[in-house]
Amino acid sequence: MPTKTKTLQKPEGLSLIEELLTAKMKRLEIVGILTENNVPISSAYRWHSEAYKLHVWEDEPESKVNQALKDKELALNAIRDQLHAAMQQDDGDRVLKLSSELIKANKAARNF
Repeated sequence: MPTKTKTLQKPEGLSLIEELLTAKMKRLEIVGILTENNVPISSAYRWHSEAYKLHVWEDEPESKVNQALKDKELALNAIRDQLHAAMQQDDGDRVLKLSSELIKANKAARNF
C-alpha cells in the first residue's frame, strides 16, 4: 500500500510562495513546486495570486502622495529649525521673516 505524503497547507504554502517570489521564480515554476507537494493545481494558482498581490504591495515604492507628505513635513521642519536658530541668535529681522515663511508654508500645506 503506497504511503500518502503530506499535503502542503495554505499558510505554509503562502510562506513558501513569498520566498520563491523573492528569489524571482516564475509563476509556472512556483505552481510546479506546489503541485509536487500535493497542492491541487487550482489551489496552487489561487495561492500564487494571493501571495503575489501581497508581495507586490509590500515591495511597491511609496506612492507619490506619501512622498509629497514627507516632503511637506521636511520643508516645514527645515523652516522651524532655521527659526529656532534665529531665535537663539537674537536675530529679530530673521525671526520675523522665518515666522512669516512658516505661516505661509503651513497654510500651503493645509491646502495640499
